Amino acid sequence: VSMLFVKNNLSKILPHKYKDKKVGVFYVNARKNPTSCKIYREITGNRTKGGYSDVLFNEAKEALKRYDRSIIIIDDVDFLKDTDIISIIPREEDLDVQIIMMTVSYTWFSQLREDIKSSLGPRMIHFANYTADEIEKILLMRIEESGANITHEEADEVKEIAKTIADEYRGDVRIALRATAHYLSGKDLEYAIIEAIKETVEHTLFSMDDFDLLTLYSVLKEENTADAYRFLRKFYDRSK
Repeated sequence: VSMLFVKNNLSKILPHKYKDKKVGVFYVNARKNPTSCKIYREITGNRTKGGYSDVLFNEAKEALKRYDRSIIIIDDVDFLKDTDIISIIPREEDLDVQIIMMTVSYTWFSQLREDIKSSLGPRMIHFANYTADEIEKILLMRIEESGANITHEEADEVKEIAKTIADEYRGDVRIALRATAHYLSGKDLEYAIIEAIKETVEHTLFSMDDFDLLTLYSVLKEENTADAYRFLRKFYDRSK
């Protein structure tokens, strides 16, 4: 996942400068709210229907001004159909706003107009998969927090779980945690990992909404990721 931070020079001093200040956090998913107008409505809490207007924009500004600093988190930002919010809000000198944009698209930012890129001045952060050492530390920390004591042999098996998950399952800590729990309850190591995978997949599927399931279907339907993405965007645009 890539995260783009606006006004990153301010983000560095947020913990100190804003320690005793009022900070407002607004989270919006652009898949469900794909226009700036809808995002402004999420910020204001005004759910009435209608298109963009200066009144709505000013209401959003007033909602942001209620705080010493506001943080707008736009998830799946590549689904935005317009760039109003990310081009205008950063230029508002009377607002202290940080915009955090999250996307799995590596090309989205490069496709923006140059003036928008300039006003955003982003700091890009890419979250890589957990390494085996990182997973092992997480597992051992969780074991310690639970109050359980493990033998050197069990510690070696936990290390093996971490390596397997890092090498074969993209460092998915959810699988590693479940596998460790199964193993420490007396299950065979291989069985523990297989059961952990099944449980993680099942939990993921049941927590998906309709659009998530459609995304999964498009990836399974199209061998090429770019084709799957185009199929998904075409379906999504028709449904709006």
